Amino acid sequence: MTFSITKTTIAKAFLLVVAVIYVIFARNNVVSDLLWLSNNKLGGTLISKALIIGVLMLTCSAYFLFFYSQKIFTSQFFGFFLIWTIIVTVNLCFNTDYVNVYYINYYKDNVLMGAINYSLQQVFIHLFLFIFFYSVFKYYGDSLQTLFTYIVVGWYVIIALAYSENFLAFGALAVAGHSNLLGTSYVLLYSLPLALCLKKKHLKWFCVILGAIVVLSSIKRGGIIGYAFAMMTYYFVKNYYIKRSKHFYRNLIIFAILFISGVILYGILVKDSIIDVIIARIGSMSEDKGSGRLTVLIYMIKYIPELTLGQILVGSGYLASTLVSPIGHAAHNEFVEVFYNYGLIGLIVYIWFWVLVLMKLRYFIKQKSEYAAPFAAGVALLVVLSMISIIIIYPFFAWYAIIIGVFDGMTYYKKENYINNINNENRNFNIS
Repeated sequence: MTFSITKTTIAKAFLLVVAVIYVIFARNNVVSDLLWLSNNKLGGTLISKALIIGVLMLTCSAYFLFFYSQKIFTSQFFGFFLIWTIIVTVNLCFNTDYVNVYYINYYKDNVLMGAINYSLQQVFIHLFLFIFFYSVFKYYGDSLQTLFTYIVVGWYVIIALAYSENFLAFGALAVAGHSNLLGTSYVLLYSLPLALCLKKKHLKWFCVILGAIVVLSSIKRGGIIGYAFAMMTYYFVKNYYIKRSKHFYRNLIIFAILFISGVILYGILVKDSIIDVIIARIGSMSEDKGSGRLTVLIYMIKYIPELTLGQILVGSGYLASTLVSPIGHAAHNEFVEVFYNYGLIGLIVYIWFWVLVLMKLRYFIKQKSEYAAPFAAGVALLVVLSMISIIIIYPFFAWYAIIIGVFDGMTYYKKENYINNINNENRNFNIS
């Protein structure tokens, strides 16, 4: 008994340390984005990204050295994260069709070091976060719930504070029409499923509202639409599929009326507000075609026959789409972006990820799992943002590595507990 408690305590300690390192990583990315987007005028103190990721990888490795008997191969997602890491790393190191301007600017004398730096940020941190969170929740699931609740709340508060350091300055830029500067606000958009799975309602809705404030502050239409669609999906799955609420449609209509009334009332009371800007930007989507996204996407699809066989099979390198785009922008569609970066091979692996995600969602709904609605919200975000933005090639995809690791690990943990309880009941029945 003492040995078991000791191992659980050690697992909690590792979870806390990894959580602290990750929030440093996330905060560092927010600061880095703010500095870059504002030409080093706004932001905060930066820490070496390679150092943070190196410490994170060492901590995760130390966990598996201590818990050497734990198996991570039981998750189907493990294969995806491992293969995706290999594809991206090899591509970044050896694909020289396009020498990417994003890392050559930092490593002009050593492009290989630039590639390694970006591979650490793009995939290695995702792989290590996934296997750690999957394993720790697979073996110590329920005992980690309280600690993880406070970890999630801590993440939200710390990251929101890092973002708010320059909130007023960036808010002024957003209202002035420079909302493209605030894509970094998505940092608390991807984490929504973690907030929605918290059991303490006051903490859950605190995180949801805090995340919504950060996303709204950016006036990014994609983020706002994604957040709204995710919340509607959460409500629908939870009340229609899981709870089978008798008053589902009535509550939905009441919620819609209250929401619309609140927006109208706010618009009446507060003139020239951020709400006015948001509504105006959403209303202009048919005119500006999503800030030129549709034009770029159509052009890049039509350009595919111009690619060489090698570019079609293995891609042209990280963000190579920007060198093909007529206006120097990325594809703003994840399927097209992955194809240009990593070719058909990468696209097939990426589609495999989608198959695994949809299979997991189907399983959660079929089992009426408590994770069905939060996971569905995460899938809804993926659907919206993968169509109009890019997630998987950026560091903040780490949120999905954590989400999938936690949810998949808890699934295995609960399944094993259920089987063990059934076996114990049968054993006791036979004895009696």
